Amino acid sequence: MDSDTIKPILEGDINENIHKTNVELIREEINAFIQDLRNRDTIQSDTFFETKYAVLYGTSKSLFKMILNEARKPNFDHFKFFAKLNPMLDLILQIQNSEVSQYHASEKVGVILADEFIPSHLRK
Repeated sequence: MDSDTIKPILEGDINENIHKTNVELIREEINAFIQDLRNRDTIQSDTFFETKYAVLYGTSKSLFKMILNEARKPNFDHFKFFAKLNPMLDLILQIQNSEVSQYHASEKVGVILADEFIPSHLRK
């Protein structure tokens, strides 16, 4: 796998303009986006959603695409998804409030992801 195939969820503009990122608006757009995708009566193009959820799309295309793909799956768990995403979004707020450095926030995200994807016996 080359480095272009693995990209962080919160990439690009969100890191470059972290102090300008409106976290609450991002949360609202994510929630509405998921509801739109879960509504079987709403069938729209990806471009439609890129325009409708322009803040999310402009902030993190990787997160947008992940939601676009995952929320359409029958076994998608909206609450579980937010339980994983909210700590990362909260870290952005902590950076904005100078409660934690961007470096330490990145370390915390790394721990969150390691706990999620690396079996505990391999983390020692």
